Amino acid sequence: MLSYYFDLAIRSIKRTPFISALMIAALAAGVGMTVTMLSVYMQLSHDPAQSLSKQPYALQLQSHPASQGGSYGGAMRQLTYMDANAIQRQRNDGATVVMFKSSFAAISPNTEIDPQFVEGRVTTRDFFELFEPEFISGNVWSEQVDLEADFVAVITESLARSLYPGQEAVGQSITLNISEYRVIGVIKDFAPQPKYYDLNNSAFDNGESVFVPFSLTPIAEISNSGNTNGWRAEVINSYEDFINSEYHWIQVWKAFDSPSQRESFDRWMRGYIDEQREAGRFPNPDASYFLRTSEEWLEINGVVVDESRILVMISALFLVVCIINTIGLLLGKFLKSAPAIGTRRALGASQWQIFLQHIVEVSIIGFAGGLAGLVMASLVLSGLDRILSSGMGVSHLMLTQLHWSMWLWAPAIAIVSSVAAGLLPAWRICRMPPSLYLKIQ
Repeated sequence: MLSYYFDLAIRSIKRTPFISALMIAALAAGVGMTVTMLSVYMQLSHDPAQSLSKQPYALQLQSHPASQGGSYGGAMRQLTYMDANAIQRQRNDGATVVMFKSSFAAISPNTEIDPQFVEGRVTTRDFFELFEPEFISGNVWSEQVDLEADFVAVITESLARSLYPGQEAVGQSITLNISEYRVIGVIKDFAPQPKYYDLNNSAFDNGESVFVPFSLTPIAEISNSGNTNGWRAEVINSYEDFINSEYHWIQVWKAFDSPSQRESFDRWMRGYIDEQREAGRFPNPDASYFLRTSEEWLEINGVVVDESRILVMISALFLVVCIINTIGLLLGKFLKSAPAIGTRRALGASQWQIFLQHIVEVSIIGFAGGLAGLVMASLVLSGLDRILSSGMGVSHLMLTQLHWSMWLWAPAIAIVSSVAAGLLPAWRICRMPPSLYLKIQ
């Protein structure tokens, strides 16, 4: 019977192509707007760390005066070099990732290849254990390198192809700025979106291309290309002054293998805070620290802002307006076919059969509107990515990429919307007495 209703629905749509096209366009506009906002919201609220084998925690240290405030959950989101280095050297309690972003001029040993300006990450070896970038060849540096610096580097697959075309990158030399490094590992391009492990410049910033040991920081005097924050004025005349200052520019993440490790780290941190307070470094009498899950970290840093939720609500209201317009169009369309419906009723068709026939028709219109809405959403997001890329110089492809679930949600939303719009018109047409239709005939 459904195949018969489907055939009737297709014939009905063909008889009124203009009105049918208007309804499909109205639903496509509403669904397209809703799907666009939903997709952006879902990309913003996505937590890539959920797939990791260990739960990462962002570490915050509340050490500055309370009067200076702290816009990230009551504390600055980064640490000083002195504090980060002390935490990194206390390595007995789980994984410790200490890092910052830097920029390098990457120079291949092949003089025919032009130097490249790349983003890099100065970090500890636990970065690779905790955040799990995939190695293609080679490996990360040893634990000893985190204590005694060595000029080694891990690079991405894209950079390896660019600097060493057709060659194995591991074992090659690479010059970063003025220092020569030895490539010991190659990973697949790594850019989780949002880039939860470093939200300083942008939650949807491009990933880094080269990774070098944090222990090289004071030796190579590696500059920071991320954010640097401070709560007091300090005179900085040298790199040594900078790393010994109270400027906050280092990100620290922790992970634990057991509750006992976390308890041990908690004891150490409390002892360290008391020690620094007594030494006069921490002027806040209530100095403390926080461990934030990746989900909490995204929320504290405002990756999912209230405005994005409001936009989703506005798009839903726009969809409601489109549904109301579709109701009017359906009423006109169904009433126009009243004589044919009267004949079918007179020949024995029940109210339910007439009602179901029209619901099948609006479902087909809804499905077509959903597909058109998907195309519209894809075009809008593609245009948005081009605008953001040209305006900021950064690709926001993940943010402006249609979320995979929308390919399921869009037709579902469209069909539900069209059925909701068609309930009243279908009910009206199936409730009218057959005698009235026959008189019209």
